[in-house]
Amino acid sequence: MASRFAAQLEDARVKLELAQQRQRAQFDQRHLQQGFQIGDLVWVEAKHLTENIVNRESYRKLSPRWHGPLAVTERFFSDQQRELPELDRGPPVAYRLKLPPQWRIHDVFAQHRLKACTTAEDAFARRSKVPAPAKVIVDGQAQTHVDRILARRVRTTKKGKKIEEFQVRWTGYSKAHDEWKTRDDLNFGGPLEQLLEFENARLTEEGVMKERALLEARSQRQARRQRRAALGAMETNEDSDPDFLFRTPEGPPPCLPWERYSSTTDSFITVLHTLQGRAKSATPLRILVLFSGTGSVEKEFQACYPTAEVVTVDNEEKWNPTFVTDVQDWDFRKFRPRNLLRCCLGESALYRVVRPRPRA
Repeated sequence: MASRFAAQLEDARVKLELAQQRQRAQFDQRHLQQGFQIGDLVWVEAKHLTENIVNRESYRKLSPRWHGPLAVTERFFSDQQRELPELDRGPPVAYRLKLPPQWRIHDVFAQHRLKACTTAEDAFARRSKVPAPAKVIVDGQAQTHVDRILARRVRTTKKGKKIEEFQVRWTGYSKAHDEWKTRDDLNFGGPLEQLLEFENARLTEEGVMKERALLEARSQRQARRQRRAALGAMETNEDSDPDFLFRTPEGPPPCLPWERYSSTTDSFITVLHTLQGRAKSATPLRILVLFSGTGSVEKEFQACYPTAEVVTVDNEEKWNPTFVTDVQDWDFRKFRPRNLLRCCLGESALYRVVRPRPRA
């Protein structure tokens, strides 16, 4: 019984040693101990640092994961390592670092809390960057200098509260480090000179913009008064002269209704005349009327041009057209396309005035 118990105990001791060896091998495989010499630059893991050296104004999960680089000033070995020769001691277990004066923490860090600071050149060329100056942290808050104020905005929170913010450019930092700060943050130690300069410039610019808006509104009101006066004069003249809008200094108004029309602009009324005009040639006009209907179009043409030749096309015989046929079946080859001039009077009809070529 006793011998069997002793064998079981020995077997358990051997298995524990094997388990420890496996654990040691796995730990060493993932945690390579690096030895640092005095004067080397290292990074300190920020996970276990106290709160008073990080910026309290920012979220902790967005803060840097490593701080530094810091210089090594002293190395520490364990008691077992000190008993061994210097060549067989291995890497130290802790290091003393040169900390900034505002870091009010212990300056000795374990080896696994440090990481080597590499300064090797990159294989590919990169855009040169101006290094940002180190932040000075006093009582757990980063102290930076305001270079200038860039912009202003009013942000609305979920509860409907209005918050005025200013975009700040810090001295020594690029635009990538610009931040939006409230007026209270900027005037923490008294009125900020850069903020006062920005406010004065903004008020001056707003005054100029208001003055421009007033001038533009005044000009628009003046233009509206001019348009109303012009329309009143037109109504007065139309009572005595119906062709007031269409009279020109060169001669009498055009004869056909669709040869005259008017268009208005913002400041005045312009009377335009069609490019066709009245025919000055002695050659009589030939007129083709599609969907002639009651014959009002032909009468208008013949009143202005008594010598005009009128050809009418309609699909109903009661209107007495020249040709009783559908427009799709009408032979347009009798009229050469290059001699056709289009003239529209309504949405339901299309009228084409045709000038014949002079005979040889």
